[in-house]
Amino acid sequence: MQRKQTAHITQANYSWSKSHKCFAVSVALLLLALSRPSLLLAQASHKQPFNQVGHATIYPQELPPVQLVFESAHVHDGFTRIRFLSGTKAYEIVTAYKLRRINPQSDSGGDKPDFNVPSLPLDRSRYFRIGHYNDSNGEHTLLFFIGSASASDTCPLLVIGFDSEAQPYKLLEKENLEVTFFRPSTVDKPALIIGKPTLSQIQSKNIENPMSGPYASTYDPFAVYVVPTSFEKATYSLEESRIYNRQHYFWAGPHSSESTLIYYNIPGRPRPLAAPASDLDKIIP
Repeated sequence: MQRKQTAHITQANYSWSKSHKCFAVSVALLLLALSRPSLLLAQASHKQPFNQVGHATIYPQELPPVQLVFESAHVHDGFTRIRFLSGTKAYEIVTAYKLRRINPQSDSGGDKPDFNVPSLPLDRSRYFRIGHYNDSNGEHTLLFFIGSASASDTCPLLVIGFDSEAQPYKLLEKENLEVTFFRPSTVDKPALIIGKPTLSQIQSKNIENPMSGPYASTYDPFAVYVVPTSFEKATYSLEESRIYNRQHYFWAGPHSSESTLIYYNIPGRPRPLAAPASDLDKIIP
Protein backbone atom coordinates (compact mmCIF):
# COMPACT_ATOMS: atom_id res chain seq x y z
CA MET A 1 0.00 0.00 0.00
CA GLN A 2 2.83 2.37 0.84
CA ARG A 3 4.46 1.82 -2.59
CA LYS A 4 1.22 2.56 -4.40
CA GLN A 5 0.67 5.77 -2.47
CA THR A 6 4.21 6.93 -3.14
CA ALA A 7 3.86 6.21 -6.82
CA HIS A 8 0.57 8.09 -6.96
CA ILE A 9 2.06 11.14 -5.31
CA THR A 10 5.10 11.06 -7.62
CA GLN A 11 2.84 10.91 -10.67
CA ALA A 12 0.77 13.86 -9.41
CA ASN A 13 3.88 15.92 -8.79
CA TYR A 14 5.10 15.10 -12.32
CA SER A 15 1.79 16.13 -13.89
CA TRP A 16 1.77 19.41 -12.00
CA SER A 17 5.36 20.11 -12.98
CA LYS A 18 4.55 19.40 -16.68
CA SER A 19 1.52 21.71 -16.64
CA HIS A 20 3.52 24.43 -14.93
CA LYS A 21 6.19 24.25 -17.64
CA CYS A 22 3.57 24.43 -20.44
CA PHE A 23 2.02 27.46 -18.76
CA ALA A 24 5.39 29.16 -18.53
CA VAL A 25 6.11 28.49 -22.22
CA SER A 26 2.69 29.90 -23.21
CA VAL A 27 3.32 33.06 -21.20
CA ALA A 28 6.71 33.48 -22.86
CA LEU A 29 5.19 33.13 -26.33
CA LEU A 30 2.48 35.63 -25.47
CA LEU A 31 5.04 38.17 -24.27
CA LEU A 32 7.03 37.66 -27.47
CA ALA A 33 3.93 38.23 -29.61
CA LEU A 34 3.02 41.37 -27.69
CA SER A 35 6.51 42.73 -28.24
CA ARG A 36 6.12 42.08 -31.98
CA PRO A 37 2.67 43.25 -33.13
CA SER A 38 3.23 42.00 -36.68
CA LEU A 39 3.62 38.45 -35.34
CA LEU A 40 0.41 38.78 -33.33
CA LEU A 41 -1.43 40.13 -36.37
CA ALA A 42 -0.21 37.31 -38.55
CA GLN A 43 -1.39 34.74 -36.01
CA ALA A 44 -4.75 36.45 -35.60
CA SER A 45 -5.62 36.41 -39.32
CA HIS A 46 -4.65 33.94 -42.02
CA LYS A 47 -6.00 36.20 -44.79
CA GLN A 48 -3.47 38.20 -46.76
CA PRO A 49 -4.16 41.93 -46.32
CA PHE A 50 -4.97 44.15 -49.28
CA ASN A 51 -2.49 46.81 -50.31
CA GLN A 52 -3.36 50.11 -51.94
CA VAL A 53 -1.90 50.33 -55.44
CA GLY A 54 -3.52 53.57 -56.62
CA HIS A 55 -6.38 56.03 -56.30
CA ALA A 56 -8.48 58.45 -58.32
CA THR A 57 -11.34 60.94 -57.88
CA ILE A 58 -14.33 61.35 -60.16
CA TYR A 59 -17.13 63.90 -60.25
CA PRO A 60 -20.32 62.18 -61.48
CA GLN A 61 -23.08 64.41 -62.80
CA GLU A 62 -25.54 65.53 -60.10
CA LEU A 63 -23.65 63.51 -57.47
CA PRO A 64 -20.96 64.38 -54.90
CA PRO A 65 -17.31 63.59 -55.70
CA VAL A 66 -16.32 59.94 -55.38
CA GLN A 67 -12.85 58.83 -54.36
CA LEU A 68 -11.70 55.45 -55.68
CA VAL A 69 -9.02 53.34 -53.99
CA PHE A 70 -7.60 50.38 -55.90
CA GLU A 71 -6.32 47.51 -53.80
CA SER A 72 -4.63 44.17 -54.32
CA ALA A 73 -3.26 41.34 -52.22
CA HIS A 74 -0.07 41.61 -54.27
CA VAL A 75 1.69 44.95 -54.67
CA HIS A 76 2.26 46.04 -58.28
CA ASP A 77 0.29 43.12 -59.60
CA GLY A 78 -2.95 44.71 -60.73
CA PHE A 79 -5.92 45.08 -58.39
CA THR A 80 -8.94 43.00 -57.42
CA ARG A 81 -10.81 45.32 -55.07
CA ILE A 82 -12.10 48.87 -55.50
CA ARG A 83 -13.25 50.99 -52.55
CA PHE A 84 -15.54 53.96 -53.15
CA LEU A 85 -15.71 56.86 -50.70
CA SER A 86 -18.40 59.51 -51.18
CA GLY A 87 -19.06 61.85 -48.26
CA THR A 88 -19.86 59.66 -45.26
CA LYS A 89 -20.66 56.62 -47.40
CA ALA A 90 -18.23 53.86 -48.27
CA TYR A 91 -18.66 50.94 -50.65
CA GLU A 92 -16.43 48.26 -52.08
CA ILE A 93 -16.52 46.04 -55.15
CA VAL A 94 -14.49 42.84 -55.47
CA THR A 95 -13.72 42.04 -59.08
CA ALA A 96 -14.08 38.58 -60.60
CA TYR A 97 -10.90 39.08 -62.64
CA LYS A 98 -7.63 40.86 -61.95
CA LEU A 99 -7.63 44.36 -63.42
CA ARG A 100 -4.73 46.66 -64.28
CA ARG A 101 -3.78 50.20 -65.07
CA ILE A 102 -4.07 51.22 -68.72
CA ASN A 103 -0.66 51.46 -70.39
CA PRO A 104 0.34 54.82 -71.91
CA GLN A 105 1.35 53.03 -75.11
CA SER A 106 0.04 49.95 -76.86
CA ASP A 107 2.15 46.80 -77.00
CA SER A 108 2.67 47.42 -80.73
CA GLY A 109 4.14 50.87 -80.09
CA GLY A 110 2.91 54.30 -81.12
CA ASP A 111 1.69 57.18 -79.00
CA LYS A 112 -1.82 55.84 -78.32
CA PRO A 113 -2.62 53.96 -75.10
CA ASP A 114 -3.85 50.39 -75.21
CA PHE A 115 -7.63 49.96 -74.82
CA ASN A 116 -7.94 52.93 -77.13
CA VAL A 117 -11.64 53.86 -77.51
CA PRO A 118 -12.13 57.44 -78.79
CA SER A 119 -15.69 57.60 -77.45
CA LEU A 120 -14.40 56.84 -73.92
CA PRO A 121 -11.99 59.49 -72.55
CA LEU A 122 -9.10 58.16 -70.50
CA ASP A 123 -9.06 59.30 -66.87
CA ARG A 124 -5.91 61.14 -65.81
CA SER A 125 -5.13 58.33 -63.34
CA ARG A 126 -5.06 55.85 -66.26
CA TYR A 127 -6.99 53.28 -64.22
CA PHE A 128 -10.18 53.51 -66.28
CA ARG A 129 -12.02 55.18 -69.15
CA ILE A 130 -15.16 57.24 -68.64
CA GLY A 131 -18.48 57.06 -70.47
CA HIS A 132 -21.64 59.13 -70.08
CA TYR A 133 -25.21 58.48 -71.10
CA ASN A 134 -28.59 60.09 -70.48
CA ASP A 135 -32.04 58.81 -69.59
CA SER A 136 -35.18 60.22 -68.01
CA ASN A 137 -33.33 60.51 -64.69
CA GLY A 138 -30.52 62.66 -66.08
CA GLU A 139 -26.89 62.04 -67.01
CA HIS A 140 -25.01 59.01 -65.69
CA THR A 141 -21.35 58.06 -65.46
CA LEU A 142 -19.78 54.71 -66.36
CA LEU A 143 -16.24 53.55 -65.56
CA PHE A 144 -14.55 51.04 -67.88
CA PHE A 145 -11.77 48.86 -66.42
CA ILE A 146 -9.68 46.19 -68.17
CA GLY A 147 -7.40 43.35 -67.17
CA SER A 148 -4.47 41.72 -68.92
CA ALA A 149 -5.08 39.52 -71.96
CA SER A 150 -3.13 36.53 -73.14
CA ALA A 151 -1.71 36.42 -76.64
CA SER A 152 -4.77 34.72 -78.13
CA ASP A 153 -7.60 36.09 -75.94
CA THR A 154 -9.27 39.43 -75.39
CA CYS A 155 -8.93 41.13 -72.01
CA PRO A 156 -11.29 40.98 -69.02
CA LEU A 157 -13.71 43.90 -68.74
CA LEU A 158 -15.52 45.52 -65.83
CA VAL A 159 -17.98 48.40 -66.28
CA ILE A 160 -19.18 50.16 -63.14
CA GLY A 161 -22.21 52.42 -62.90
CA PHE A 162 -23.64 54.55 -60.09
CA ASP A 163 -27.22 54.72 -58.89
CA SER A 164 -29.03 57.87 -57.76
CA GLU A 165 -27.38 57.59 -54.31
CA ALA A 166 -23.85 57.32 -55.76
CA GLN A 167 -23.68 53.63 -54.86
CA PRO A 168 -21.55 51.73 -57.40
CA TYR A 169 -22.72 48.53 -59.05
CA LYS A 170 -21.42 46.14 -61.72
CA LEU A 171 -23.09 47.10 -64.97
CA LEU A 172 -21.11 44.57 -67.02
CA GLU A 173 -18.37 42.10 -66.17
CA LYS A 174 -16.93 39.73 -68.77
CA GLU A 175 -13.88 37.49 -68.78
CA ASN A 176 -13.20 38.30 -72.44
CA LEU A 177 -14.51 41.42 -74.17
CA GLU A 178 -12.40 44.00 -75.99
CA VAL A 179 -14.47 47.19 -76.15
CA THR A 180 -14.21 48.91 -79.51
CA PHE A 181 -16.99 51.49 -79.28
CA PHE A 182 -19.40 53.09 -76.82
CA ARG A 183 -22.52 54.65 -78.28
CA PRO A 184 -24.17 57.15 -75.89
CA SER A 185 -27.94 57.09 -75.65
CA THR A 186 -30.16 59.31 -77.77
CA VAL A 187 -33.79 60.39 -77.42
CA ASP A 188 -35.12 57.10 -78.78
CA LYS A 189 -32.11 54.75 -78.56
CA PRO A 190 -30.33 53.30 -75.50
CA ALA A 191 -26.60 53.45 -74.89
CA LEU A 192 -24.63 50.52 -76.34
CA ILE A 193 -21.36 48.85 -75.33
CA ILE A 194 -19.79 47.21 -78.38
CA GLY A 195 -16.81 44.90 -78.43
CA LYS A 196 -15.27 41.65 -79.57
CA PRO A 197 -15.22 38.59 -77.29
CA THR A 198 -12.61 36.86 -79.49
CA LEU A 199 -9.63 37.89 -81.59
CA SER A 200 -9.37 37.10 -85.29
CA GLN A 201 -6.70 34.70 -86.55
CA ILE A 202 -5.08 35.82 -89.79
CA GLN A 203 -4.12 33.46 -92.62
CA SER A 204 -1.85 34.74 -95.36
CA LYS A 205 0.79 33.46 -97.73
CA ASN A 206 2.87 36.57 -97.13
CA ILE A 207 4.62 35.74 -93.87
CA GLU A 208 6.62 38.97 -93.54
CA ASN A 209 3.70 41.33 -94.17
CA PRO A 210 0.46 39.27 -93.93
CA MET A 211 -2.00 42.09 -94.70
CA SER A 212 -0.15 43.70 -97.59
CA GLY A 213 -1.86 41.41 -100.12
CA PRO A 214 -4.80 39.00 -100.11
CA TYR A 215 -5.43 37.45 -96.71
CA ALA A 216 -8.19 35.89 -94.64
CA SER A 217 -9.23 36.02 -90.99
CA THR A 218 -11.53 33.92 -88.84
CA TYR A 219 -15.11 35.06 -88.32
CA ASP A 220 -15.26 36.96 -85.02
CA PRO A 221 -18.41 39.10 -84.74
CA PHE A 222 -18.98 42.12 -82.52
CA ALA A 223 -21.12 41.67 -79.42
CA VAL A 224 -23.50 44.49 -78.51
CA TYR A 225 -24.73 45.08 -74.94
CA VAL A 226 -27.61 47.40 -74.15
CA VAL A 227 -27.30 49.75 -71.17
CA PRO A 228 -30.70 49.81 -69.42
CA THR A 229 -32.37 53.06 -68.38
CA SER A 230 -32.82 51.66 -64.86
CA PHE A 231 -29.84 50.85 -62.64
CA GLU A 232 -29.54 47.25 -63.76
CA LYS A 233 -26.97 45.14 -65.58
CA ALA A 234 -26.33 45.52 -69.28
CA THR A 235 -27.67 42.68 -71.43
CA TYR A 236 -26.49 41.13 -74.68
CA SER A 237 -28.79 41.97 -77.61
CA LEU A 238 -28.91 39.56 -80.51
CA GLU A 239 -30.87 42.03 -82.64
CA GLU A 240 -28.51 44.94 -81.98
CA SER A 241 -25.53 42.66 -82.63
CA ARG A 242 -27.02 41.56 -85.95
CA ILE A 243 -27.65 45.16 -87.02
CA TYR A 244 -24.19 46.40 -86.04
CA ASN A 245 -22.30 43.52 -87.65
CA ARG A 246 -24.21 43.89 -90.91
CA GLN A 247 -23.30 47.57 -90.99
CA HIS A 248 -19.65 47.32 -89.92
CA TYR A 249 -18.56 43.70 -90.45
CA PHE A 250 -20.41 40.54 -91.52
CA TRP A 251 -23.18 38.52 -89.93
CA ALA A 252 -23.03 34.73 -89.84
CA GLY A 253 -24.39 34.25 -86.34
CA PRO A 254 -23.41 35.41 -82.84
CA HIS A 255 -20.51 33.00 -82.35
CA SER A 256 -16.98 33.08 -83.73
CA SER A 257 -16.04 30.43 -86.26
CA GLU A 258 -12.95 29.06 -87.94
CA SER A 259 -15.01 27.36 -90.64
CA THR A 260 -16.08 30.77 -92.00
CA LEU A 261 -13.38 33.18 -93.13
CA ILE A 262 -13.44 36.85 -94.08
CA TYR A 263 -11.29 37.50 -97.17
CA TYR A 264 -9.61 40.86 -97.74
CA ASN A 265 -7.74 42.52 -100.63
CA ILE A 266 -9.05 40.04 -103.14
CA PRO A 267 -8.34 41.15 -106.75
CA GLY A 268 -11.51 42.27 -108.52
CA ARG A 269 -13.45 42.62 -105.24
CA PRO A 270 -13.49 46.13 -103.72
CA ARG A 271 -15.12 44.88 -100.52
CA PRO A 272 -14.23 41.98 -98.17
CA LEU A 273 -15.81 38.61 -98.84
CA ALA A 274 -17.27 36.04 -96.42
CA ALA A 275 -16.80 32.45 -97.60
CA PRO A 276 -16.10 28.97 -96.22
CA ALA A 277 -12.61 28.19 -95.02
CA SER A 278 -12.52 25.28 -97.48
CA ASP A 279 -12.37 27.84 -100.31
CA LEU A 280 -9.15 29.42 -99.02
CA ASP A 281 -6.87 27.95 -101.71
CA LYS A 282 -9.33 28.88 -104.45
CA ILE A 283 -9.75 32.51 -103.36
CA ILE A 284 -6.10 33.05 -102.39
CA PRO A 285 -4.14 30.81 -104.79
